[in-house]
Amino acid sequence: MASISIVRQGGSLPFEFTPGDDQNTTDFICTIVVKQFAADSALLSRIIVPTNGVWSGFLTSTETAALSAGTTYRLMGILTDSSTDEEDQIETRFSVTADWAA
Repeated sequence: MASISIVRQGGSLPFEFTPGDDQNTTDFICTIVVKQFAADSALLSRIIVPTNGVWSGFLTSTETAALSAGTTYRLMGILTDSSTDEEDQIETRFSVTADWAA
């Protein structure tokens, strides 16, 4: 069973998506998408650019603050080959906890 990351509501969540062995980041566009269930509409979506051969970054504090505490989500990297329009998805799961009191 894959592990589920935990982030507090309003915290930032790092992510990193690495292409497969036969893939080159220059051929792909990576869109990160957050959904609760795979068939749901995206709650968050944005395009990220690769750095040193990987797509990495953070869900920002503003993005996680907009998500419901006590809920598990899917963070997906949707890799679209710009020359063939073929898609590959890399998925990870995370859970949002309530913001901690100061």
